Amino acid sequence: MTDETSTDELPFRVLAVGDAYNLEQAKAHVLCSQAEFDHLRSTLLRHNSFPDVTSDVDWNQEMVIIVALGTRPSGGYSLTVHQVVDCRGTLTVHAREHKPLPGYGYTQALTHPRVIIAVPARPGPVELSLTVATPEELSNG
Repeated sequence: MTDETSTDELPFRVLAVGDAYNLEQAKAHVLCSQAEFDHLRSTLLRHNSFPDVTSDVDWNQEMVIIVALGTRPSGGYSLTVHQVVDCRGTLTVHAREHKPLPGYGYTQALTHPRVIIAVPARPGPVELSLTVATPEELSNG
């Protein structure tokens, strides 16, 4: 029996990392079926390079979360998911933004970093907890 104040860390798989055109706000997009993924991919994203990475997703057991960083002013930004936690029925995706290192050349165009993960299917709300990597973390890669 699970205590109503319990916190469970959930396993997750990274399906893809890259740039998500038209995902302009930091948000966790929750998709519970192939149809939902295909709809988001074809309507919101409208870009042929956005991959269908769901071929090994078991939609009866898993759901997909697209974690979007939102619009950034140049290349060099990235996003990592480091933990997924279920706390009293609310799933929280903990992600970290990595900013460009100084002194390197980056694409001078708007970018939209994103990570696509698969997690065990759960009912309830999903929240995004986004932090920025510290200078020490940035210099250590």
